[in-house]
Amino acid sequence: MRCSVCGVDHPIEEIEPAFARPDAYVTLSSEHREANAKANEDLCRIDDPAGGVPRQFVRAVLPVNVEDRNVPIRWGLWVEVSEDAFRRILELWSVAEQASEPPIAATLANHIPSYPETVGLACWLHLTGPTTRPSIALPEHIDHPLASEYRSGVSAHRAIEWAHLFA
Repeated sequence: MRCSVCGVDHPIEEIEPAFARPDAYVTLSSEHREANAKANEDLCRIDDPAGGVPRQFVRAVLPVNVEDRNVPIRWGLWVEVSEDAFRRILELWSVAEQASEPPIAATLANHIPSYPETVGLACWLHLTGPTTRPSIALPEHIDHPLASEYRSGVSAHRAIEWAHLFA
């Protein structure tokens, strides 16, 4: 795809920037992680050893349109949800009709390099089906560069910049 910014053909078909775990999990000491956290490719829970409120995370995708491309790039991000929402997600995890569930309030749980802080950015989590990752939507009222790019899409050049963040 020829970039409208630099005129170079960028192979962006393979770009799917993703985080393996939420930042809160990655920053735990190995001892704390071993004793108080559970994570797999889709879900994560961190218990507070002092008996405080546990934290729950779900892996999802944020689709961002790229000019002159029919398929969006899908950021693989983690979101934090309330304990009640996490329980509901678990109840619906294998249910075919989960896509009819109303959106779930969440916050982004990864810091995306090259942006102002993204951890804690409000979002909506949409369950999409038992064989697909949930989808993230950023509300219209959010004034943040990531939200702006989510709403308006990006150039191929910007998509390549994202790929270099994870190189």
